[in-house]
Amino acid sequence: MVYELKDGDMISKKLFLTILFCLITSVCFAQTKISTFTKDTGKQVYRCTLGEENDEVVIGDTSVSSTFKPQITFTKWNKENSLTIKPLFDIPNAVTSLVGNKIEHKGDKIGWYASPDGTENMKFGIILYEKPTTNTWSFQLEGWEEFDFWYQKPLANLNQEDLSSWEFDPDGSKINRLPSFSFSYAVYHKTKKNHVLGLTNYKTGLVGFFLLPKFIDADGKLVWAEKLEIKDGIYTIVVPQKFLDEAKYPIKVNDTFGYSTTGGATAHDTTLAISYQAIPASSGAVTKITVYRGQSGNTLAAIYNDNGSNAPGTLLSDVGYAYGGGWVWFDITISANIVGSTKYWLCMDGDTEGGLKALYNDTGVSKSGSWNPTFGNTTSFIDPHPGFTATYTRDYCIYATYTPSGGAAAPKMQVIWIN
Repeated sequence: MVYELKDGDMISKKLFLTILFCLITSVCFAQTKISTFTKDTGKQVYRCTLGEENDEVVIGDTSVSSTFKPQITFTKWNKENSLTIKPLFDIPNAVTSLVGNKIEHKGDKIGWYASPDGTENMKFGIILYEKPTTNTWSFQLEGWEEFDFWYQKPLANLNQEDLSSWEFDPDGSKINRLPSFSFSYAVYHKTKKNHVLGLTNYKTGLVGFFLLPKFIDADGKLVWAEKLEIKDGIYTIVVPQKFLDEAKYPIKVNDTFGYSTTGGATAHDTTLAISYQAIPASSGAVTKITVYRGQSGNTLAAIYNDNGSNAPGTLLSDVGYAYGGGWVWFDITISANIVGSTKYWLCMDGDTEGGLKALYNDTGVSKSGSWNPTFGNTTSFIDPHPGFTATYTRDYCIYATYTPSGGAAAPKMQVIWIN
């Protein structure tokens, strides 16, 4: 049975295990273990742990020793429960490799990959090397019988075909459920919830979200899935055929690292800049930083490397800036080369015209800080980094877009798994 999730239950403050087609943001920081793959001896099986509760994720089929199977098993509550996702389509002539911290399973026309990104996020996706013969993909959910999948309608009467026009306004004047959470599913355990002292804390029983898929081609053209359905253990998405007919192939990835989910709280300071730690899944060339910020004036952005002690070190990129106002995502052009599975610091600042007013989410682990920038120059940051005047338990809404070295990959489909 499908239920509608009540409005107040939509989003937990604690995110995220993120799974998606193509790559999307993910974050890691000091005081928590960086999640990397370990390989089972004698098997094509990889494992990692995610989040503060160290939930184990298994990539591959443990019952098979000689070949790799493109499936992911997520465990919850010290392995009391699990949910396995496996494609119901073939990937002919696939070759499997571990590149950096990404498992790639590449076939002739279609491929699959998986990558833990930081401490809380997991990603997987398909790769389309040419126009597919179908616009529908399905996945088997094993263990689904123990969970309820609650369908979420938008909070307002909005057009699903025009989700790109939706806005999230923190002042409350235009609050709507975020596009990716509308027409999506929340996953709750059917019986486990609450906390008895001395026993497992199940909290509300919420374990994750299956979000509405988004597809982007090589030219940056975006379209939302026209259908997302979970029924009897089958997860199915339907992509607009017109998009596939007109898309540019092969689809090259514009990957991201950082935090790209719109936050629910604001920070405002006219004398401080913000630094936020993030880890890319693979090496590549950064082309822009995107920040969610209010106020009028210039928004500055740049990347620092890590000094080896979980703090910003030297300036790695040029400093870019964009002028504007209002609560929007700002794209700021920069250039930098990055190395996969390496810590970097994404920095943003507002100049003297408006200061900094940015969105964030609290996540329980310190991973960002503020510092005193050099004012009076709208195109520079202090180098090397002067050190934080304060640290925060926040995921700031800032992420970088980059083209992976030698990379090519696919449309996006996102699932957020609550830890």
